[in-house]
Amino acid sequence: MTETNTAPSGRAARLPQSRGDAAKVLVLLVLLEAALALFVWLSVHWMDEVGPLGYWIVVAFAVATSAALALFAVSLFFDALSVLLGVLSRDKE
Repeated sequence: MTETNTAPSGRAARLPQSRGDAAKVLVLLVLLEAALALFVWLSVHWMDEVGPLGYWIVVAFAVATSAALALFAVSLFFDALSVLLGVLSRDKE
């Protein structure tokens, strides 16, 4: 009788750690979005003190955090897709 190796290898073995890293990144991005919301709220209530430079900072921060969230979502999509394809290919064997 031959033994089969049932231990995860390759990408599947690293998934729990990458999920932990993904959770940390998501928390960081949520905090950045909260900071952006606070900055926007402050700039609306104190428009005279913020000035045009403050608005450019808000725009740059919004674009950066939105791009980071989009990249994070794309990364999660491809991680989920690779796991799904791995499961489907394992089922065919």
